[in-house]
Amino acid sequence: ARGPEGRAYPYGSAANAGNANTESARRTGPVPVGSFPRGATPEGVQDLSGNVWEWTSSAAAAYPGGKEIADAATYRVIRGGAFNTPDSLATAWMRAPFKTNATPDQLGNTGFRCVTRP
Repeated sequence: ARGPEGRAYPYGSAANAGNANTESARRTGPVPVGSFPRGATPEGVQDLSGNVWEWTSSAAAAYPGGKEIADAATYRVIRGGAFNTPDSLATAWMRAPFKTNATPDQLGNTGFRCVTRP
């Protein structure tokens, strides 16, 4: 989502209201993929910010220089923010760890994205 430039948001360096289904869009839930085309990355990937948090296969390892996460292998990362997430938190770098056995109630507004390489 950060691209080779290390963008703060998938679509650029600053939050722009209307680029993603985040709190500033004032929607009450998820919308169809592609509803916010201005939020696409320069590479053309859509909806990496907002709509629903995305459950990833990434273990919750610390960023370089960051505090180690105890028992990191039992956590996975969610990213991207949801429709009710403030724009300032729906960045390309924000993430939150959740236990691999988290319940649906604990993962409200979370979905997943299937990714393949051509």
